[in-house]
Amino acid sequence: MGAIYGVVGESDATELTDIGARLRHRGSEVREWSPGAGCRLGERSAHAPARDVPPSIAFDGYIDNVEEVTQLVGGGDLDATAADPRRLLAALFSKLGPVGARHLEGHFAIAFWDDDAGRLVLIRDRYGASPLYSVRSRGRLLFASEYKALLAIPDMPAEPNRVAMRHLQCTRYPMGDQTLLAGVHPVARSAWTTLEPEAESVRRYWTPRTAVARRSDAEHVAALRRALLEATRRQVARFDPIGVQLSGGLDSAMVLGGIREVAPECAVHTFTAGYGADDPEIEAAGRLARHFETVHHPLVLEPERIPELLPATVWHMEDVYGREEMVQLYVLTREAARHVEMLLAGYAADMLLGGMPRHRLAHLAMRWPWSRGPLADFYRTTQTGLRPRSLAGRALVRLHYRGKHVDPPRVLGTAYEPESDPLRREGDQPLGTFLAHGVHEDLGWEAIQGCHAAWGIDFNAPFMSPRFAECAFTIPDHLKIRGRTQKAVLRR
Repeated sequence: MGAIYGVVGESDATELTDIGARLRHRGSEVREWSPGAGCRLGERSAHAPARDVPPSIAFDGYIDNVEEVTQLVGGGDLDATAADPRRLLAALFSKLGPVGARHLEGHFAIAFWDDDAGRLVLIRDRYGASPLYSVRSRGRLLFASEYKALLAIPDMPAEPNRVAMRHLQCTRYPMGDQTLLAGVHPVARSAWTTLEPEAESVRRYWTPRTAVARRSDAEHVAALRRALLEATRRQVARFDPIGVQLSGGLDSAMVLGGIREVAPECAVHTFTAGYGADDPEIEAAGRLARHFETVHHPLVLEPERIPELLPATVWHMEDVYGREEMVQLYVLTREAARHVEMLLAGYAADMLLGGMPRHRLAHLAMRWPWSRGPLADFYRTTQTGLRPRSLAGRALVRLHYRGKHVDPPRVLGTAYEPESDPLRREGDQPLGTFLAHGVHEDLGWEAIQGCHAAWGIDFNAPFMSPRFAECAFTIPDHLKIRGRTQKAVLRR
């Protein structure tokens, strides 16, 4: 867990140092340098990098498939078990260019100085779990792992982004291409962004697509199980002990069971947060922890403490996301950091396999085209908070909310209203296509990472493995939602 930051264009070293000082909570080890004319880079981390790391790379995060990437670049003097990731990345980009990022697995934010072209390239992982933000100011570009650090520059105005604020009030999610600070944008995920003096270009290295494999249902189940276990094996390999954020639900139980399958001797600490010993979440997680013989840490957060903890939680999240569970996560990661360096969770299973309530609604609309109009109108209200436009949509909203639906707060100075997916049927696997489109729209990873970074701990999830995602999109719709059962393939 650390941070990267930098300035492209005319600047002096003190500006870079000022940005880095606002990221001190992400690591005490500081490295600042200029890899080429018109570019300054910085890193903060808990541990000093190896000696003689290449100046072309600034790196934050981790790579799960180091051995595979080492083989890809030809090995040479790189030791897959000990090589600094910066050396590995420099070799990868030297051989393949920025598109080589498609071979990386893990969470990462990378700044790569292309000395031949005299330009900087920014690269983020597929989900954007490692945050990175940029802003243009006085003909130069500044970037950092947290955008509040950019306010260290005197000419950087602290102006609210009213459109993003309105989007958050309506959808309860951050805006994909904007932040709550005007002019500051998240660097594109699943992509490399090439920075020019006055412009930038973005190219994706990963776009999930549905391509159903011809297999029996049993073979689909077996393929997904293999993908899950292999992802778990890669993510656990470097850690003993390891932590699991245990909710008591299916997804985190699958992660815990996977660890016991691939690393039976690994010491496992499990962590659960709830509002009391009789909280169903804590009770269910306790049963799982006893079954899998973990060192269990149930954490009780009294509701009265939420206002006290909220300011620090929001400060670390930046673009806020979720509800009171984010305060629970902030408390949980604090305890986990005392025991482990890596915390695994069940993130992304719902997103990939159709486990959320909105996925059931989308599935119904695509399965019964005659119902699409009213259901899409109802869906719009559930996802944006805005009132339905049709009589049928209003009837569904009254029924669902029992007449207690409340309009989202308005934001002065903007008339912005978010839109939602029209739920049109696409292809012969419309749910899979809908889920694939949603991968780059599922936001909030930066806020989750911020709660972990507050205490210097990393997070990962086997379901976030690229190969697990690719396997998930080879599975037909009927194994994702079957009748009233969601994530049917995972339950089998």
